[in-house]
Amino acid sequence: MSKSNLCSFALAVSAVAAVLSCSSAQRAQHKSAVIRTERRTIKLDTAVEKSLRWQPLGEPGSGGAITGFSFDPRNGRRMLMSGDMLGVGLSEDGGKTWLPTFGLKSYECGDFTWHPTNPNIAWAALGNFKPLSGDCLPGGIYKTTDGGKSWHSISAGLSQAHNPDSNFTARYKAFAVCVANLNVMYTADDAWNTGVVYGTKDGSKSWRAQATKYNVGNDNNDPARQKISQVKTAYFAGIAGTVMAVDPKNSNAAYCLGTEHMLATTDGGATWFDGGNNLVSNNRWRGREFSGLCCTGFFFNPARPDDALLTAMDAGKLWRSTDDLHSWEYHGLEPWFWGGGVCAVYAGNRIYSTAGQFGQFLGILRSTDDGKTFKPIGGSEHGLQAQNAQPSAIYAHPNDPLKVDVIIAGKLYQSVDGGEQWKIVQAGLNLNWLVGDTKKPERVYLSGEHGVYLTTDDGVTVQNIGEPKPASRLSIDSKGRLYAASWRTDQGGVWRWDGERWTRLWNNGFVHQIASDPTDPTRIAVATHDNPYHDVTSATGVWVSADDGKTWRQANDGLPVLRGESITFDPHHLRSASMNVRIMFASSYSDFLCDSFPIQ
Repeated sequence: MSKSNLCSFALAVSAVAAVLSCSSAQRAQHKSAVIRTERRTIKLDTAVEKSLRWQPLGEPGSGGAITGFSFDPRNGRRMLMSGDMLGVGLSEDGGKTWLPTFGLKSYECGDFTWHPTNPNIAWAALGNFKPLSGDCLPGGIYKTTDGGKSWHSISAGLSQAHNPDSNFTARYKAFAVCVANLNVMYTADDAWNTGVVYGTKDGSKSWRAQATKYNVGNDNNDPARQKISQVKTAYFAGIAGTVMAVDPKNSNAAYCLGTEHMLATTDGGATWFDGGNNLVSNNRWRGREFSGLCCTGFFFNPARPDDALLTAMDAGKLWRSTDDLHSWEYHGLEPWFWGGGVCAVYAGNRIYSTAGQFGQFLGILRSTDDGKTFKPIGGSEHGLQAQNAQPSAIYAHPNDPLKVDVIIAGKLYQSVDGGEQWKIVQAGLNLNWLVGDTKKPERVYLSGEHGVYLTTDDGVTVQNIGEPKPASRLSIDSKGRLYAASWRTDQGGVWRWDGERWTRLWNNGFVHQIASDPTDPTRIAVATHDNPYHDVTSATGVWVSADDGKTWRQANDGLPVLRGESITFDPHHLRSASMNVRIMFASSYSDFLCDSFPIQ
C-alpha cells in the first residue's frame, strides 16, 4: 500500500472511530454519514461534525525531556510540569490526570515560579522553539492568572532575537521574583551571542538589560545599553544564565547562575560581579572554593618554587600560578576556548601542554617566553595528527628543552626543535602514557595495551619490561623506581618495577595515579578515580603509605569528592620539622591541597 493510501486509510479509520464514539441514538440519527476515501476526503453531515470531540488516547509518555516540576505551595493536588515538548502541563487532582495549557509561544519550557500569596498566578520561563520552517522562535517570560490553564507573554523589553540556529536565538530558562517586593523580577537570555541579565522593577511592564560581558550581546533595543554592567569573569564564556535567585527579604540581592559562572548583584542590578571567583589583579583570579573544575593534572615547576600548572576538562584547559598557588591566570584561549587539557611540562623557559579530550586533539600549547604567552602547535604542517585523536602525556628532556616526546592517538611523537616539527617514532603499540627519568634523561618509559616499555634511544627501539597489561599512568620516584597503574582492569593497583622485577604493592583496580615524596621515596600517595556515570562511585579517594608500600590507609579528611585523576608532591615544600609534605590532589570537583600531611 502506498504512503498516500496508508494516510487515507488511517484517516478513514479515525473517522469511523469518532462516529462509533457517539451514542447509539446519535448513530441511529445520523445514518447518512458518508465516508469516502477514494479522493482522500471525508464527508460527514453537519450534525455529526458538531458531535465529534477529540479525547486524549492515554498512550504512555512523559512530555518529552522533563525540565521542571512544582507543587502549588497552597494546594498539593495542583501541580505544574514543564518539558521540552510538552510546554507546561497542569494537574489539579494530584497527578491522576494532566491538562494541556494554552497561550505558550514555545514548547521549550524551563522554569516556573508560583506567586507567594495568589494561587492563580505563576510565571514560566520559555526557551526558543524550532518550527518546521524558518528561523527559531524566541522565548520569553509568560504569566498565568487562572492557575495555569492559560498563559500570556510579559516579555516587553526582553530580547527577541531569532536565527535559524537555536543557540543564537533568544531563550529564557530562569526567572526569579522577590517575595518582599513582587514588582522586582530577574531573568536572563542564555543564547550564546546575546547572554544578558535582565531586571524589572515595575512587575514586568518593562524589562531592562542589566549586565552582559565586555559589551558583547547587549540588547540593541535598550537605549542605555552602553551603560549596563560589563561583568568581568574568570572564565571567558558568555553569561548563559539558567538559574536565577533573589533574596526573599532584599530585592537588591540576586544571583544568576549557569554552566560557566555564578554572577551576583547587591545593588539591584546596577552592577554584577563574578560570585564564584575573586579578581586578585589584572587577569589573576582566586576561587571561592566552589569551582567545580574537573582537574586532569597538576604540575609543579621543578626548578622554581611557587610556580605550578593545572590542566582541566572543557574550558578549564590550562591555568598557571606564580605566587605559591594564591592566584591563577588562564592560558587556554587558543586554538579555541573549550576542549580540555591533559598534561603539562616545564622545560627551562619553555612550557608544553597537551590540549584535547574525548578523542579530539587541539594541539600542543607552547610557551617560549617563560609562560607569558602560549600558542597552539598542530596540524600536518607541523607533522602532527589531525584533530580526531586523543592526546595524553608530554615529556621534555631536562638536559635538552628542545627535545619533546608526546603521545597522541596511541602513537609516540618526538620533536627535536622545540615543537616546530614532529615525527612519529612508535606507531603500533597503542600507548597510553609516558614518563622520563629525570636523573637518567635518556630513559623514557611508555605504557600501553601490552604492558610497559623502556626506550633509551629516543623511541627508535623499545623493550617490553612487563606488567601490568594494560598499563595506564606512570611515575618515577627519586630512586629511579617505576610505578604503574592499570586503571579499571583486573590488573589494577600499585605496581612497582625496581629495574629487575615487578611487585604488585596493592590490588585496587581504581588506582589512577601514583606519586612518591621526592625527599623520601618510602612515602607514597595514590589517587583513585572512577567515571561519574553511575550512582555509586568505586573511587575511594586518596590512599597513603609511609612504609614503602607495605601498608596503606585512607587520607580523605576534608575531601568532598573521592574521584581524582592526579596526585603529586610539591618538591619545594618539605616540612622537615614535622615530617609533613605538601600534596596536591586534582579531583573531579576541584584541586585540594594538603600541607600538613602526617604520613609517618
